[in-house]
Amino acid sequence: MPVNWLGLTYNLERTNGQCIIGPPAVLGEPEVPKEIMVAGLPKRFGPEELIPILSAAGQVYKIRLYQDYSGLNRGFCYVNYTSFEASCKAMKLNGLEVVRGQRLKVFPSKHIRTIAMMNIEKTMNQTAIREKIADVTKTTEFKLRTKRFMYGFQNARIEFPTPEDALNAIRSLNSFAFVFGQNCIIRLCNGQETQEY
Repeated sequence: MPVNWLGLTYNLERTNGQCIIGPPAVLGEPEVPKEIMVAGLPKRFGPEELIPILSAAGQVYKIRLYQDYSGLNRGFCYVNYTSFEASCKAMKLNGLEVVRGQRLKVFPSKHIRTIAMMNIEKTMNQTAIREKIADVTKTTEFKLRTKRFMYGFQNARIEFPTPEDALNAIRSLNSFAFVFGQNCIIRLCNGQETQEY
């Protein structure tokens, strides 16, 4: 069911553990896209509660709200505003008390598009790793770098085109981590992390 706020209609689309809120049909693409991450959301907050709060900084273009299987939010979302100024003003929502004792935490989005895999089975070569990743994630749109270590285990770094692709991929990969090795660890990582790959 769409949400109406200040004369705009924000349609909702639920897919892959997230609820996409907007963009309203009458709004054009943001002039300078800048995504903001908002954490500290009360679990019961949905689109009807978020749009008015986040609109305090300016006109909201789109919100990506992450949800669990029961439909409750996971405590964070990503917001795009129609103007760069509104995105900057949204940073002032940091610390806003939305319910008693619960405050928002607002950050510039890091646009995390990279997944790190550690302790991959030593018998797998880069081609086998690539094929298994493609099979599990159902995409071949990624860059893969691997690094072998002296004791036989290896690590990999997988870079996807968008943060959404990386989030969808990590959900699938974590369910099948065992195919890469008994002790394989998979996590999102910031592209500036210093671990060698």
